[in-house]
Amino acid sequence: VQYESQSGKSLIVWSDGIDATSGTTGIIYSVGTGLGDNQWSEPTNIPSGSVALTKKAWQVRMASNPNTNEIILVSSNEDKKAFAAVWNGATESWGSQIELRSDSNYFTDINVAYESQTGRGMVVFSQKTCERYIQYVIWDGSSWGSITPITSYNNACQMTGGSKPPIPDSPVRWARIASDPRSSSNSILMVVLTNGNDVWTSFWDGSDWTQEILHTATSKYSDRPSISVAFESLSGRSIVAYGDANSNKNVDYKILTTAGAEELSGTISHGVDDVTSIRLSSDPMSNQVMIMFEDNSKNVLSSLWDGGTQWSSVMTLVDDTDTNTGQPFLFLWDADPESTPQPSTAPSDSPSD
Repeated sequence: VQYESQSGKSLIVWSDGIDATSGTTGIIYSVGTGLGDNQWSEPTNIPSGSVALTKKAWQVRMASNPNTNEIILVSSNEDKKAFAAVWNGATESWGSQIELRSDSNYFTDINVAYESQTGRGMVVFSQKTCERYIQYVIWDGSSWGSITPITSYNNACQMTGGSKPPIPDSPVRWARIASDPRSSSNSILMVVLTNGNDVWTSFWDGSDWTQEILHTATSKYSDRPSISVAFESLSGRSIVAYGDANSNKNVDYKILTTAGAEELSGTISHGVDDVTSIRLSSDPMSNQVMIMFEDNSKNVLSSLWDGGTQWSSVMTLVDDTDTNTGQPFLFLWDADPESTPQPSTAPSDSPSD
């Protein structure tokens, strides 16, 4: 789900669970008015445009343009083909579909974000060939640019140029991406988890991907989303959080400067079981960031970053989600806290007044 940034209308998408047929994507969408009880449009299949799809969608991601009512959707199908499409909020229609790849090793290595200042869309993904390298393509508001690797390599999948640190020689399994929300910035941070349990980041400065940093080569799991990234909304600093088999079952994190360099590092103490899934959520009104994570014992936990140097004590929210292979949790900040009653700081069985 995403909201149009200017109108407040919401857009939800989901897979219908069946293979795509000619001219369709197998992904259904519906538009909400954003008013009152939120009236929804008739569910409709997203057209595939010039992209030929024959399998069901397995991964769907969306991002909203901060300056317009445009939304980009990216999806990877059962046959690992990936595509992108652009939602035009003015006409309430999809267009500009592009095939990103025809094959890959995994479904979860694709994501999308927007530059906050320019409003250009950034899509990242990997290919079947030379699968350790991330590719990217930019949407400028009217057309797609060329698909380009963030690091140059030759036909033998060997890195060329020598201007960046080597990327681990393992296929990309997961990619998470976040934008600096400040209107003066085009910065984007990406964190990658490979099939070889490596966690690395790369920083987009508005013109190029730089600062490729290997954070660990010993993530406990590669088949679960134990990575996340977010920006402090006012400062422009970013946070990367990840699980590490050598971290005594805690969450490791690093704070990066506005240029993508490491400023602080540490652990969020947990120690009960290995971390399987992580999600960071930025407060749009401050530099606070909420982290939620799940461990292998199916506990869901949370901690609050104060925007300076400290995390709050870890709180257990759920002690059995019945799964430890997905991400069965979500945290959302209120964009208008003054108009919303403040919740209690802990769950309660007592009825509200």
